Amino acid sequence: MKLYRIVTENKNYNDILVYLMEHKLDATIIQANGLWQGKAEKSIVIEIFINSPVAIYRAIEHLVFWLKKHNKQDKIMLQILDADVKLI
Repeated sequence: MKLYRIVTENKNYNDILVYLMEHKLDATIIQANGLWQGKAEKSIVIEIFINSPVAIYRAIEHLVFWLKKHNKQDKIMLQILDADVKLI
């Protein structure tokens, strides 16, 4: 399984929720505080687990580019991690 972790500035939070729901991306959203280029900012971490790495990567990549454009950001961190996940 893959874990896709997106770290971005906390802007347009409701638009992000709508995007995730419309694209049927099951996600956990964590509100956080971060630093970017020496400045403090409100951040969010979006974590998405999926079992189909090829098909979902396009959706994740599309989400990241949408976030960059919608929130007018230069960079967004995308981590792709191998993960063992159990739903109990």
